[in-house]
Amino acid sequence: MKRLTLVFSIATCVFFSAHSQLDVSSSADKDDWKVFVSPLSLMNPSYPAFHVGVERELGEWSAVGELGVLLPKSMYQDETSVIGFQDFSGRNKGMFLKLEGKRYLNNHFYVGANLQLLFNRTRRTDTFDGTPELTQTILSQQGIFLFCSTCVEEEYEINKVMTGLTVKLGASYDISENFYLDGYVGLGLNYHMNKHSENSELHKNPAQTDGLIGYYDAFYPGSYFYHLPVPTIGLRVGYRIP
Repeated sequence: MKRLTLVFSIATCVFFSAHSQLDVSSSADKDDWKVFVSPLSLMNPSYPAFHVGVERELGEWSAVGELGVLLPKSMYQDETSVIGFQDFSGRNKGMFLKLEGKRYLNNHFYVGANLQLLFNRTRRTDTFDGTPELTQTILSQQGIFLFCSTCVEEEYEINKVMTGLTVKLGASYDISENFYLDGYVGLGLNYHMNKHSENSELHKNPAQTDGLIGYYDAFYPGSYFYHLPVPTIGLRVGYRIP
């Protein structure tokens, strides 16, 4: 984890240093500092967070740094866990670090690439199957579907480090002399490194429910790439420093 943080920090320094040396003589009107917040990040069901950032415009290019502090709970929080159903959002602690490069196509539209690093400590309550082989045997031989043949409900902690790369298309519009809106959509890949506080082998066999989509994608023990491109949508409300 320390090496990963060091690499991310070095990349951040190199990125901003390189952009600071760009020739912006052809676009002298775009040489501004901006600060912004990202309100939609508060509604993220898995990683609700308050995001703030800074952007440096350098001609047709722009460099962005963003910090997000995770909220302890999300609006989707379910404090209880019923046998066979997963508590989706968990109880969160942690932070996001994001580094982004943008290339403006005109006065409004841009393409960009985003690197992100997430540190997350989460508490969850889930139901697992202590005898998954028996569950499959009952299904194959008797045709009876069970959520779990030996249901074990556990509350546990996950320590996660997640890295990701996202490409995006966005548009920025001024709403006053200094205030602006910046909206974007994108697709990316995330790599998860999850360490469970206990019973990692048991936790590889969650009860067979609809909640498995969220569990396998974000909370499964071990290190893995999320199996599909991750869609993202965002909105920044910003202020251009005079």
